[in-house]
Amino acid sequence: MEGKRTKKPYYYFAPILTSFPFGVLPLGYHSPTPLDTKKFCDKKFCKNLSTNEDGEVLICGHAYHEECFRVLGLKCEHCYKYLDKSIDELTKSYNQRLQLEEVQLELNDEEKDENDCELEEIDGYVPNVKTDSELQQRILGMFV
Repeated sequence: MEGKRTKKPYYYFAPILTSFPFGVLPLGYHSPTPLDTKKFCDKKFCKNLSTNEDGEVLICGHAYHEECFRVLGLKCEHCYKYLDKSIDELTKSYNQRLQLEEVQLELNDEEKDENDCELEEIDGYVPNVKTDSELQQRILGMFV
């Protein structure tokens, strides 16, 4: 419906008085694995569940022990999978669009070929040389 505004969800964080729309939240909120506030390390099968020493919270919001983060190749496994999947979807969508454009170009080329055939059937086009020379003289006359 035109002109109708949809209500978007907003998120509140305890110490901050303002609300945030979903789009401005860190990447960890967008990944399929939500941030877990009950345990420190977000690595699957982390063996060091009891402590949060020697760990960091990444900018995406996920947290890892230093050792766990090194095992993962210094990347957030949840956000990496999310971004990888999103890039694959965008790539497929882009390639499908390119294929559609190729089909359109082929159809346009076929139409041009048909139009060219129609032009070839016209007999005896003779350009009017007299009109061209008169136009040239008038243009030159403006500069004199």
